[in-house]
Amino acid sequence: MTRRMTASQAKASTGKQETALPTFMDHVHELKGRFFWVAIWFAIVSACAYPYFGQIVSLLTKPLGKHDLYYLTPAGGLSFVIKICLYVGVVGTLPALVYHLYKFIAPVMPKRNGRQVLIYTISSILLAACGVVFAYFVSLPAAIGFLVNLNIDNVSAMLTIDSYFSFVMAYIVAGAALFQLPLILLIINSFNRLSARQLMSYQRHNIVVAFIL
Repeated sequence: MTRRMTASQAKASTGKQETALPTFMDHVHELKGRFFWVAIWFAIVSACAYPYFGQIVSLLTKPLGKHDLYYLTPAGGLSFVIKICLYVGVVGTLPALVYHLYKFIAPVMPKRNGRQVLIYTISSILLAACGVVFAYFVSLPAAIGFLVNLNIDNVSAMLTIDSYFSFVMAYIVAGAALFQLPLILLIINSFNRLSARQLMSYQRHNIVVAFIL
């Protein structure tokens, strides 16, 4: 009888170990692994942007019109090439980042099938594309037209490639990231229901923060 109890207890103990919940370090290792794949994707997208460097620069300088750009250091040209490729990598990595964050928090969410994960990923890509298009065709030309054409006595603009493209890519990356907000709210709402009253209660704070940014 004692042997039987011991065997059954050992079996129950083994079953408990098999069904044990992941520890904090398990989550940390999983998160590190997912960020590793995001970094790999970032490197691939950045490298793929290099062959199209000329076309990318042509598109990004179009809102500037006839103004010339300069670089002020010997390594300025090389730095410029690297920055453009990295910025393109950031924009192209946003959907992968959203996908891996969703997969990381999926265990605490209601069960989702592969089709819904695919829908989230495709939606993220489409939203990022819409954000880039909006920034490039709507907000960026208006901002550049206003800032570059300011009339200041005895002062003329001499734009460097670093300052100009940092400004442009900040607009584009911000547009791509901003348009992810509906998807992020949808993911949050899938495991923590948000009422319209809860969302609207922070509207004034959001407006103030957005205005400052």
